[in-house]
Amino acid sequence: REAAAEDTAVAVEVAREKLEDALQAREAAERRAAAAEWRAQAAESRAEEAERLRHLAERRADEEMEARELAEQRASEAREKAALAMEDTVGQAVRARERLRIAAGVRKFRRCRSKPAQAPRTRS
Repeated sequence: REAAAEDTAVAVEVAREKLEDALQAREAAERRAAAAEWRAQAAESRAEEAERLRHLAERRADEEMEARELAEQRASEAREKAALAMEDTVGQAVRARERLRIAAGVRKFRRCRSKPAQAPRTRS
């Protein structure tokens, strides 16, 4: 009987140790699972942030391209305006020169008629 009671006590102690080991193993597994879950959430968060930054970079690139196209368009319009202004200025200069030539010719003609003995003077 004592031997049986001792065997039972030993068996209970062994069972208690096994239970304690099993509980510790379960707690360790739960900690590992929680750590894995946390790492997975952190990785997902980083992936979402990377995606957000990628979208932001794409939007900035699109805005920069639109700004560049607008600047090129404005530069082209400015070149066209400058060319038109230059043509207009050249045209005005040509017309002014022609008016001066005509006016000078008329003066010379009048001078010649009023003083037929004198040769017409040229202006310098």
